[in-house]
Amino acid sequence: MIREKFTRGEGLLENFLAQRRFLTADRLILPQHREGRVLDIGCGAIPYFLLHTKFKEKHGLDPNVRVEDAQKLGDTITFHKIMFGKGTCLPFGPATFSTVTMLGVVEHFRMELFVDLLKEIQRILIPQGRFILTTPSPWTGPLLKVMAKFSLISIQEIEGISTHYSKRALQSCFGQADFDIQTMQFSYFQMFFNSWAVIIK
Repeated sequence: MIREKFTRGEGLLENFLAQRRFLTADRLILPQHREGRVLDIGCGAIPYFLLHTKFKEKHGLDPNVRVEDAQKLGDTITFHKIMFGKGTCLPFGPATFSTVTMLGVVEHFRMELFVDLLKEIQRILIPQGRFILTTPSPWTGPLLKVMAKFSLISIQEIEGISTHYSKRALQSCFGQADFDIQTMQFSYFQMFFNSWAVIIK
């Protein structure tokens, strides 16, 4: 059995934070959608969310996923290795997934790249399908650096952060990708350190 380490680098709180992201996102999933397919974008080297959530069919997408290690943890997950860039097309047909998630990932995307990806997410979601994300709150940038300095969180995970997304920024991105922003739900968790958002196709 491999050691269960779900993020890059080292950090005393990394597995705890992965668990909290999972619990927050999993509560936002509709029961009827669990009979369909889920895609976790940026699922990580070892996909904590996919290993613990319940769906009829699970897919994980990440350039760093260690397929062999993930499979040793048990579960049936289909993995896709893909590098994200301008004009990236997701390797799925229209209306393939009932749920798409990005948990602690969107902050690594510049806004224009995120909008491109959202257009693809819009395409692959079923009608009334849900896109769920979590991201650090905009004011946490300096705090995350201090936490990484003291090895509480992984410095590798925060080095790649390029954008801090506020509620307004997320609404703007969803609108540019032709989602109906009136369907967006948004709130905070972990004492306002992180936020979550849901948008419906």
